[in-house]
Order: sequence, then C-alpha cells, then structure tokens
Amino acid sequence: MVSRPTNRRPLPIRPNYRLTNGPHTQPRIKNGQTLTPSRQKNTILSQTTPTVKKQLLTLLTLVFCTSMLYPQAWNTMDPANEYHYLPSSDSLIHSLWIDSTLVGPNVTNYFNRRAVPSIEQCDGSPIQALSLGEPHFLMKSLQELGDSLWIFMDSTEYRIYPQALPGDNWAFAPAIGISATVQSLTGTTTWGQPDSLKVIQLSSGEEIWLSQEFGIMRFPDFANPGEYFELIGISSANNPVGVQLPGVWDYFTFEVGDILQYHSDQFMAGDVGVERTTIDSKYQIGSVTTDSGVSSYHLFGIKKTTYFDSYTHLEVSSYFEYDTVIWQISESSHQFLSGHTHEMVSYEGSSGLSDCVDVGPSPTYSPVFIYLGGDSSFYYSIGRPLAIEDQGAYWGQYQVQGNSIACYKCGEQYQEVYRPGLGMTSGVSVWFEAGIETELVGYVIDGDTTGTITSDAVLTATKWLESPVTLTAYPNPSAGSVSVEWNPAEWSSSPALVILDMTGRKVCRIEKLPFSPTISLNLEDHPKGMYLIRLQGEKTAEQKLLLR
Repeated sequence: MVSRPTNRRPLPIRPNYRLTNGPHTQPRIKNGQTLTPSRQKNTILSQTTPTVKKQLLTLLTLVFCTSMLYPQAWNTMDPANEYHYLPSSDSLIHSLWIDSTLVGPNVTNYFNRRAVPSIEQCDGSPIQALSLGEPHFLMKSLQELGDSLWIFMDSTEYRIYPQALPGDNWAFAPAIGISATVQSLTGTTTWGQPDSLKVIQLSSGEEIWLSQEFGIMRFPDFANPGEYFELIGISSANNPVGVQLPGVWDYFTFEVGDILQYHSDQFMAGDVGVERTTIDSKYQIGSVTTDSGVSSYHLFGIKKTTYFDSYTHLEVSSYFEYDTVIWQISESSHQFLSGHTHEMVSYEGSSGLSDCVDVGPSPTYSPVFIYLGGDSSFYYSIGRPLAIEDQGAYWGQYQVQGNSIACYKCGEQYQEVYRPGLGMTSGVSVWFEAGIETELVGYVIDGDTTGTITSDAVLTATKWLESPVTLTAYPNPSAGSVSVEWNPAEWSSSPALVILDMTGRKVCRIEKLPFSPTISLNLEDHPKGMYLIRLQGEKTAEQKLLLR
C-alpha cells in the first residue's frame, strides 16, 4: 500500500462543475428570450466585474495546471506497440512487446522472451545451447490492478503505483527490501507531445522515470548496478515515436550505377600448410526490376582471386569479368532482417551454412542482435554478437527442442552484419581449421565514394599464371558411388586426392593417384551432406560433392 506523509499540505478541494447545457439544466430566460448556453456564458461574463473575471481565470488556470500535473491515467504498454530500450552501458537495442494477455479479475500481460546462452541437456548430454524463455529487465509479465498498481513479475516482483504523488512511498521490491518514493512530478514535452514526468527514487539509489503518455522511460539495470535502460522509441501503426528499427527494404536501397566492393579472405589448414585465397569483387548495379514483391538487382563487374599455399609457396592470381550476377530480395527471403535482439529467426545463411551435415532436416534458427551506432546508424548482427571477436563461444545454427531450449547443432560459427542502405557489410564463417571472412571495403552511393574502390585496370592487371586444372566428380549429387576425372597431362608429378567434410575434417586421402584419367570411389559409409574433393600437389583443384 502507498503511505502518504502526514505533514503534507492538503490539496485544495476543487468544486464539481455541471454542464450548462446538460439534460437536467433549465434554460435561462432574459427579457422573455431563451438563451443558448453560449449566449448565457457571454451574458454572465459581460455582467462580471474585472476582479471577478481575474479570479475566474486564475481558478481555471489552477484547474488546468493541476490536471496536467496530477493526471488520472498513466499508460503502461500498449499491446499493439513495440518498445525499444537502450542500456546506458551498451549499444544493444532491447525490444519489448506484449506477446500474450490473460484476462481475469486483473489483466496479466506476458512479454516476449529472450534467447541467451546456457549449458543444457541436448540429446542426453550437456552441450552449448540457448535458453529461450529468459526474462527482460522488466521481468516476464506485467499484472495491472486497475489503474492503481502495476506488478512486474518473475522470480521476484517490482511494484509501481502510477498514481502516487510526490512524497508517497511504498515497498517496490518487497523480497529484496527495496522501497520507492515519488521524488518529483513535472509537466514536460516528450517527442513533441505534452506529457507529465514522474521520477521515482529507489532506496537502492536508482531512479525510475515514468511518462504519462509513453509508460516507463527509464528503468534500472539491476544486473549492472548504476546502469539503466532508457526508452528510445516506440513502433506503432498509429503513432510511432523516437527511434524506429529498419525493415527489410531499408537495408537494400541500391539504385542503378551504385558500386559495391568486397574483400574476402578464405583459409584452410591442411596437413602440411595453410592454403589461403583472397577475393576482391567489385559489383555495379546495372538495372533493378521488381515483380510480385521481389526486387532483382542485375550486376556486372570484376572478381579477382589470388591463391597462396604456404607449403609449396605457390601463388596464383586470376580475374573474371561477369555480367549475369543477380541479387533477389523479398520480404520472405530476407524475413530474418525483421528480427529483434535476442530473438531466434529461421536462417540458412549466405555462407554455406546449410552444408552442416549434423543439422538434419529440421528447421534451424539463429539469434539476432541489433545495435545503435554512434552515428545513429544500425548494425544488425545474426549468428554471433557484434562484440564477440574470439572463437571461444559457440554461435551459429540451433535446433529447437520443445519450447525452452535451442541446441547448438553445427560445427560452424558465423556472423553476418547488415546496415541500412548497404546490405551485408561483413560476414565471418569459421569451422575448425577453415573459414572465410568477407567485408564491404568500399562503395559508391549516389555518386559519393566511401572506402576503397579499386580501378578495373588494377583488378585485371594479373592474368592466369598457369592453366586451369581439370577436376570433375559425377554423379553429383551421389548416393555414394563416385567417379573422379582428372587430366594427368596437366601434372608433372602425381597429386594426392583428399576428401574433406565441410568442418574441414579429412575423411579420405589417396597419397598418389595412378596416372589414369578416372578414379572410382565408394563413399556409401559416410554421412549425407556436402564434401570437398581436392587434388593437391604442385597445383590445386577442388570440386564440391553432395551425398544424399
């Protein structure tokens, strides 16, 4: 219960006013003429002395100001809205909304849940997992006892009396001994709208800021003493305010003539050295077509590839000019970009993540993280949080088991980062001793150049240093019986044939191939999935093979 101090000066009692044109009001008569309510008002004012007028205006002003400072209704959370909070200690945007509502004597609203790392029993053994039912800083649910009490509930309770007045105090978190006192109540403007702001001081030293129009503006981050969450925006179909999260089409706003240049670094640690391939790709938007909700970006450009083997010290550079690359963007194909922080979204990835042979046929999901940059831009990271650079934590694809656990299923760790107007700006995919990193290093948007754009002359300066190597595997896909064709005339010495799974694990090796153009292999005992067939010697050739 709210306790009020006994030494507070009582508020003046305001008189009850009845409408002059109500159904029970008798019309006034003057000189035999019935006056309308507006004429009655004008007549009364015309007969009032200036002193009485001044007193009436003062009273009306007092009533107006009092109603502004002591409003009767304080908004909590609208079930139709999304509320975006930013912690004072981080740039990770936390989004809350009412996921479901239980209507009874009191209304209980349940918030959306978070997916956070944990160690759980998956398939009978404790492995890396994501717990899907974790609460936000405002707990798991909000129970509203009319307009007088809000209770945020989970393992403990937070209690807020929205109509409490300055000086009122109560038990905010009874289980942990924190009390609350209304420190101030002032009129203000929030996002351009008249508002009232109530500051609640907690005995633990933190503050809660309560807006009449928009609900909780600031709330303590009890997991990090001294820090807090601040409301930065509300997404609403009727009245969006503040920061609005980008949608799918906000990430892809390219126009004809725009240029994007990427640099990729691929590496694989073999038995005797490290093989590394760098790829510099420059795309230019040639045309854009839209049909049935799908936007197709037709690109042309140049791709330069440089291969280096640390064991043989072999370095090969080549380039390729292309004009048939097409990016297709739609709401369904990029629905994952509508996800929110700590939400799990269905996602295959663009770096071959569906090649993970242990994932199986069930749908796979990845966690989402959305950041607000210092330049007010957004960073959308999927798979791995933006701040995690090491490979110690598992971040990638998960399978949901039941309603509470998502088990880590893929040996590949990855992260893709998107920014509005630029699409994917970086990507990292690492599996055991192999991986690929891609970064947007430069772009030309609306004629303005940012970053590095390499001239065509530089990209095409290096031709093939040696002839391509022949390598063909068939049938592909295969049920297990595979024929491998190569050309012994292209080699001065017999190469080794190596077969790797997509985790980089060697599953087969023939040290020296016989000088026969066709080699027969039986891979029926190996799990279904994607494999890499490689010829390795003074040259290297690779061919992907799908077993099914």
